[in-house]
Amino acid sequence: DADEMFEFLVPGLIPRGSVTLLAGSGGTGKSSIAHQLCVMASIDYDPGEEAPHWRGQRLAIEKCHGICIYFSGEDGPPIINARGAMFDPKGRATRLMFQRGEVSKELTFAQQLRELHKIPEVPLLVVDPARKYLIGNEEDSGAVSEFFEALEEFAFKKGSAVVVVHHLQKSARPKEASEIIDLLRGSQVFVDRPRVVIGMYRDGPY
Repeated sequence: DADEMFEFLVPGLIPRGSVTLLAGSGGTGKSSIAHQLCVMASIDYDPGEEAPHWRGQRLAIEKCHGICIYFSGEDGPPIINARGAMFDPKGRATRLMFQRGEVSKELTFAQQLRELHKIPEVPLLVVDPARKYLIGNEEDSGAVSEFFEALEEFAFKKGSAVVVVHHLQKSARPKEASEIIDLLRGSQVFVDRPRVVIGMYRDGPY
């Protein structure tokens, strides 16, 4: 339906009800900006308080009710706490829940997500990074499809914005965002399944 409108958590960047891939080389700050988005979406803003901006776009704070969930597969509590103190020095992000969530054949990521369906409202779910939570090889289209199916089901049923952090191929050095698609690690499914792919790269030393 051409009249059907997307709802966004961040206009033009992070749609609700579907999966966004946030991809870049190591050290570009993927985890930091994903964490920052979680913090921003987990604060109860005062009436009349201006909404914060994420990557230049106003966060739709009116769509951020509920618990934001951050699966952190690489960074432990010391790094998470240090980043949290920087992004949220006043400790206002009271609706942010962290999950370490090791996966195995006995406890799959899909099973963990099914448990989280019990939470009434989840405006944002971040999975950082993809490779820590899919069972099997990143090159295996079946394994990656299974991973995305669980995320898409969660996004659709909960109306959540789901953000998956993903790495590029080793030694990839993109010079512009359009190159990111061809440099994603793993199966073509990483290109085909997300609704949005946001690419990050270093602009010179920055």
